[in-house]
Amino acid sequence: MCGFFQPHHALVNGVLHWIITCIPGFSRVLLSFDFEDEKLRVLSLSKSFSQENINHPMGLVELDGFLSLYHRKADGSFGIWIMKDYGDKQSRTKEFSVAQPILSGLRGCFLPLCILKKDEVCIV
Repeated sequence: MCGFFQPHHALVNGVLHWIITCIPGFSRVLLSFDFEDEKLRVLSLSKSFSQENINHPMGLVELDGFLSLYHRKADGSFGIWIMKDYGDKQSRTKEFSVAQPILSGLRGCFLPLCILKKDEVCIV
């Protein structure tokens, strides 16, 4: 795993979001800090994300103005979920599923950068 390329935070619409791991149990939690009202909030992750294997990288990124979560699985593939209706965990939809090649030992060092077209995502 390449930690440098696995950001666990994203700034979307003036709100900073980040993922933390809670001990005991190693469950994940999504926190947000709104710079306008200076409030810290806990946003719920679905149970499958919060208790997913801690060794599988998960990160946040802003895509097309939406808070997005990406998650790499053991087989090297990863999915990208986009929260279309901010704050509503039901609005998180899996928009992309990417089969990730193994390149010169860089497995896990890829990051979604932007959406190019409706069905294309740029990965660096």
